[in-house]
Amino acid sequence: MQPQNTPLFAWLISDGKAGHINQLRALAQAMGIESIEGTYDKRNNLFTDGHFLNGRKPDILLSIASAGRQAQFALASLWAQQTAQAKRVHLMAPQNPHSLFDCEIIMSHDFKNFTPKSSGQIPCDIPPSLFALDQRPYHQVALPELDCKQVHTVLLGGDNRAFKFIQESTISLGEKLKKMSEKHNIGYYISTSRRTPPNALSTLI
Repeated sequence: MQPQNTPLFAWLISDGKAGHINQLRALAQAMGIESIEGTYDKRNNLFTDGHFLNGRKPDILLSIASAGRQAQFALASLWAQQTAQAKRVHLMAPQNPHSLFDCEIIMSHDFKNFTPKSSGQIPCDIPPSLFALDQRPYHQVALPELDCKQVHTVLLGGDNRAFKFIQESTISLGEKLKKMSEKHNIGYYISTSRRTPPNALSTLI
């Protein structure tokens, strides 16, 4: 039984990438729960920092992306005693729900026009990293401060093995966003990654 006034405790499970673990950290912060982090290597099917497995049992298991999903199945199978009572929440879930999870958070930028297939699937329009802005609900921050009817989130990536983030793309994106803003009175939150070129954000602003 959970002692009174004791904060809920979560394991944050990811592949260790900053763009993933930061989403889980923000979600845990917004929920007001204590947490510890674990990194799962899905290629070798093991935790690279498994010391937390023998510590405090989690009330909630928060995972993200494919490595976190794979880790959840490993925890349910190999560490069932430690995790049997935990609620399981997964971000960036596939479209088809799975019975293992109590809640699957579907990011709208991953699946357009997504319709939940179960009560446990929750579409999410903004990255969890924006949940805790000023410790206030997102809409209370965005609408008065930006003086617009609605706010859209722009997620900027960067170079990867297949694509290059070139300056021309940033300029083109900026022109499209400006037209949408002027036509529909839209404001923007712009979220970058570590791979985003330094001049990309200044170009958009």
